[in-house]
Amino acid sequence: MKSSPDAWKITRRAHFCRATLLLIAVFLTASCGMHSASTHPGVSPDEITGTWSVIVYGGRHANDLETIGFFDREDDDYPIVMNAPDFDYKITRGMATPDALKYAREAVGFHRSFQSMHVSRLVAPDGHLVGYELRPLYPFFEFGYQNVLDVSYAWRGKALVVTVRLKPQVRRQLEGDDPRSRPFLFRR
Repeated sequence: MKSSPDAWKITRRAHFCRATLLLIAVFLTASCGMHSASTHPGVSPDEITGTWSVIVYGGRHANDLETIGFFDREDDDYPIVMNAPDFDYKITRGMATPDALKYAREAVGFHRSFQSMHVSRLVAPDGHLVGYELRPLYPFFEFGYQNVLDVSYAWRGKALVVTVRLKPQVRRQLEGDDPRSRPFLFRR
């Protein structure tokens, strides 16, 4: 019995679809495995209690958008370490929650376009609370994004290593290198 060309095309298409789904599943699994510290957004500042080391990254000049804050628990074995030179961040230890929140809000919210502060939990792979991320948000129309930062996390032993960068589109807009990065109405 011969198979028809239509049956062969259907079988070939089915194999192609299965292979595509398998590749997508592999890539999703691999990419999810690379993120070793998870952030849980939407924390109310009222939920934060304890004594903290407050890390403020950035704030080097009046227009420094590359600014973010972190609360690092002082009573655990999971330090937060910045992947940056020492002059790019400041650590203040032993702050109670109300003082730490006030200090972080002033440090993170100094920019003229600051709109609000988004607080997220930083959680270790074993579910242990490592600390909090305090990210500034800006009006969408100002830079094209509310969240202008790319923040990545990685583990080195028990230390959570944090790398902070501006989104490339925002950096190009601020530096004026790429006319396509300007808002549509302001292009020449």
